[in-house]
Amino acid sequence: VLYQPRWLETVVTPPALCQDETVYLNASVEGGVTDANHQTGTYIQWVVSPVGDTANVTNVTGGLGGHSYDIASEAGIFMYYPTYVAPENTNCAPINTPNATLVTVYAHPTATMSLGNGSDVLCFNNNDDNATIHVFFTGVAPFHFYLQDMTTMDVTEYTSYSTHFTLEVTPDRTTTYRIFQLSDRYCEGEVLDDVTVTVIVSEYELLQDSLFVCSSDATAPVVFDFSQLTINE
Repeated sequence: VLYQPRWLETVVTPPALCQDETVYLNASVEGGVTDANHQTGTYIQWVVSPVGDTANVTNVTGGLGGHSYDIASEAGIFMYYPTYVAPENTNCAPINTPNATLVTVYAHPTATMSLGNGSDVLCFNNNDDNATIHVFFTGVAPFHFYLQDMTTMDVTEYTSYSTHFTLEVTPDRTTTYRIFQLSDRYCEGEVLDDVTVTVIVSEYELLQDSLFVCSSDATAPVVFDFSQLTINE
């Protein structure tokens, strides 16, 4: 008696995950022609393709077998389904491919920082002189992160509900601000850079090719740029 093979189960988990995490795949078939060792000579191959791009079908990372896996190396929405390959000499009809299971892969969030205009150099003698830091995110809000003053090592926790977040700092010395433990709604992230704020603690300060002058009533330093200065001998 020849038993027409049929799918017993096809399971794909989880339905959503972060980039570079693992998709677990489980499929099994019953029936079909068996040999003297009760083997069917068939195998299952899981495949994956991006939604809307059925021409781009690839085998999963875990190789052959009903119990397999795939490393979600790219962000997007993907279709996973098993294929069943039977020996050519069987009289059984080809087994249908099950409906694909959709899996959403989220990219890890990123954050980049920049200083607002006039925020890179502050006058220490002006208590109202703040530095504005702009943080730009990629990912899915809300974004949760910590900002650390790398001089005092003080840490402040923030949450942003948009991809652009603005905050103000008032350092009393030159310092660097750095973001760590970034996450969005779905995944942990990475920070691409940090920012440095220079604070002038004296009335005059020469920084690279510029002279910064802070008077007692200055709201911001007066800058004299010497980078284009030509000296005739």
